[in-house]
Amino acid sequence: MNTSVANETAITTSPIVEYSRTEAAMAGLKERYGGLLFNVSTATGLAMAKQARSEIRGYRTSLEKMRVDLKAPILERGKLLDDEAKRITALLVALEEPIDAEIKKEESRKAAEKAEREAMERARVAAIVAKIEAIKAIPGRVASMGSGMLALELETLEEMPIDDSFKEFFGEADAAKSQTVARMQEMLVARQALEAEAERVKQERKAQKKAEDAELHRRVMEFEQRAAEQAARDRIVDAAHAAEAERQRVANEAALAAVAAEREALAMERAALDMQRLALQVADAVAETSDSAAFSDGPRVSEPTLDDGSGIVTVIEVGTTEPTAKQAEYLAERALSPSEIILLIYDVASDDHLNDRDARTQIAAIAYNAIYAS
Repeated sequence: MNTSVANETAITTSPIVEYSRTEAAMAGLKERYGGLLFNVSTATGLAMAKQARSEIRGYRTSLEKMRVDLKAPILERGKLLDDEAKRITALLVALEEPIDAEIKKEESRKAAEKAEREAMERARVAAIVAKIEAIKAIPGRVASMGSGMLALELETLEEMPIDDSFKEFFGEADAAKSQTVARMQEMLVARQALEAEAERVKQERKAQKKAEDAELHRRVMEFEQRAAEQAARDRIVDAAHAAEAERQRVANEAALAAVAAEREALAMERAALDMQRLALQVADAVAETSDSAAFSDGPRVSEPTLDDGSGIVTVIEVGTTEPTAKQAEYLAERALSPSEIILLIYDVASDDHLNDRDARTQIAAIAYNAIYAS
């Protein structure tokens, strides 16, 4: 077993006699076990450590049992002292509480009265301060008003009395009123000047606008007059142009009509010549190819007839050089235009049911009719 030298510590003697024996044993225990390290890793060292613990624990448990035994009568005495004190205290409280209640009631009443007086005082002071602040705030409140309303507000403030209702704030209220009146008088003068300037500018702008409107009206009237004059001139020019155009149109139509009439006359004349020439050619052709019996003595009626589709039928006597008076009258009544004659010849030439001899005969009749009817 390893041992070490423990530091010596003085043992104070206990004032409780019953604890002296245990306290005296402390010196020996400290000397033997103080600072001692046991080699508990070995059986011997572990056994010695357990023996030392058991010895020290014995003194500790004996001390605790002695404490409990010694304190028991003291605790009983303390309990008796506590109980008796509580009993006497209850008797004293029963006498004290009614008196205390009366005292506290009176104190509460006085405190409430004091609080009410203080609240009333605070309200009074707050009301006076609010009136003073209201006086000071008037310039800001009326800053946007016109001069008329501003003058009324100034008059109302000047008539406001500063009396004893302001109490200790009388001086402050009077000073606030004087300062506010002076400020509002300055504001009124400035506002009147501003409004006068605004009215002057307004009148100038009104006069300027009136002059501008008059000038604009004059220019509009001049423009409308020039436009009306120009429109009148334009109407005259348009009328002249229209008249010239109409004259030119009539002249052109007359010239065209004259040209057309001349062309139609030439065409009719040319058609008549062509018909005569055609009739002579057809007559020659018919004369060469006609049967000899067709030219025997004595007049006879030829087979060919002319029907233009309108019910007009012309009978021609072949073998004579001129029609009879009755035939001439008949042909004159049924004279055909050149265009009708051409159409009739075209229809005959296009008819597939006619042979060459019949076709030539029909064409000869048409040509003969055209010649002597004209």
